[in-house]
Order: sequence, then C-alpha cells, then structure tokens
Amino acid sequence: MHKTKISQKLFDLRKDAHYTQQFVADYLGIVRQTYSHYETDRLTPSLDVLCSLAELYHIAPEILLSLVIPSDILKSENTSESAQELDSYLNFSSTLSNRVKYQGCSVIEKKLLYYFSMLNSLDQNRLIHIARILSDQKLTQKP
Repeated sequence: MHKTKISQKLFDLRKDAHYTQQFVADYLGIVRQTYSHYETDRLTPSLDVLCSLAELYHIAPEILLSLVIPSDILKSENTSESAQELDSYLNFSSTLSNRVKYQGCSVIEKKLLYYFSMLNSLDQNRLIHIARILSDQKLTQKP
C-alpha cells in the first residue's frame, strides 16, 4: 500500500475541497502559520486537530491517519484476513473519486458501500431484496 505523510494528505484534502489555509485554520481555531506548518511537516497536528480535520473533510480519522495493520505482522489467519480486509477498505475509501462520491456518507454507510461493491450483481440484488424485507418489517412493527 502506498503510504503518504499526513502533511501531504492535509494539503491534498484542502486543495480538493478548494479551501484556503486561512479557512482551515479558522475552522480549527488556530493561526494560519500553524496550519501551514502541518502541511509542510514542520509540526504534527494533535489527535484533537486530526479529528477536527476528519470532520471538516467528512472522512473517518483512521483514513486520514492511514491506520493499516500490515498482514505480515499478524500471526493468526483470521486476524490476517481482517487486516487485509481493513487495508482493502481503507484503499477503497481513501481514493479521491470515492472520497468525493461518498463524502456525505457516514463511516458505516461507506463500509456498507464497500462490501456491496465486492458482491456480484446477483448477490447485490439479493441483498437489496433482504433490505427491503427488513425495512418493510420495521415499518409494520408497532412501537
């Protein structure tokens, strides 16, 4: 997996959103020079700042941080599969086209879309059918 420094990600996200450094700094409640140092890798933003930036760009903080567990470090087969799955999901959700396409979605919605995209069309239609049944049951249930 290609890893990018947080500073480069912050720059890319800001440019993609057409924000100025001043706008992002104002959003964070910091001076522009401090934010500029985040993008130039002179300072590392705190966890609180990273979470605020993730909110600003409508992405999960783990995507901003690229929290990926390398599968070769993990011993268990099940855990290794989970790490590979996480890596695949993070790649899916962090591509520019998917960030733009799913920017209004919650993390759970993005995960659902990721897993849905992994299915063949027959299974996608089955899943839609099941979702309709569950939704209809919810609507007909009395509180």
